[in-house]
Amino acid sequence: MSFALPIKIFIPLALWALIITSQYQWDRLRGKTDPLPFLVPPPRTVRAIDLGLHNAAANLLWLNTIQEFSDIRWKHYEKIFVSNINTINELDPKFSYPYAFAAIIIPAIDPAKTNIAIEIGKRGVLNSPADWRIPYYVALDYHTLGKRADAARYFDIASRVPGAPEAVKTIAANYGAAKNIRVQTEQIWTSIYETSNDEVLRERAKLYIEHFQILDILDKAVAQYKQKTGSFPVSLDDLVKKQIIRFIPPDPFSIRYTIDQYGILRPVISESSNEKN
Repeated sequence: MSFALPIKIFIPLALWALIITSQYQWDRLRGKTDPLPFLVPPPRTVRAIDLGLHNAAANLLWLNTIQEFSDIRWKHYEKIFVSNINTINELDPKFSYPYAFAAIIIPAIDPAKTNIAIEIGKRGVLNSPADWRIPYYVALDYHTLGKRADAARYFDIASRVPGAPEAVKTIAANYGAAKNIRVQTEQIWTSIYETSNDEVLRERAKLYIEHFQILDILDKAVAQYKQKTGSFPVSLDDLVKKQIIRFIPPDPFSIRYTIDQYGILRPVISESSNEKN
């Protein structure tokens, strides 16, 4: 008779019991004071007692970590939270949610720790590449730090993940596309194209350069239409009808644009997005 299955069921429960017991004893010793969250043992210790069930152990430890999370206690919890996240990541590198959670929550609570969130998120991009949220949140973190080149790169990574919402793809294609900063953004992608040794990244940079050049063409055409007719075009088709341009240049990212009442190009975001939950 094999005892493998009962043992595999028992070990995660025993680990969970250890967490609960430790927390209870800590609460009892601390009395009515606000206890610090349970510190997850190092990965080597957990592996020694989980009989190879690293994924199950990571899930149990994540449940405890997230239940104890509190922005009110963050200054006491920061090192424990980061340590726990690192342990969970090491036990189950493909478990995507802890990466995404850390990347978006840490900067929201403590902007000074945004770099820590970025490092956790970048590990997630490598270890769990099927979750578009991780590179998207890393891009947002870089954006808040004013690092637009890094933000643009991670927005692009998020847009290429299968199942990423159409809105993410549109945001990636139009990040830094406003007329007042478009030149600088195009220069960022030009620099990436000229200096990167990554052929995939160079090809993506080439597409972004083409994308911004098309936007420049359309903006100039809209201005010429206004000068010729006294009003802004209602749609891009009007530019062709008035022979301002011969045809609407196809966008390399298949982004469609409308023109608002002020003559500004606005991307059309498809309502049908295949968001991964």
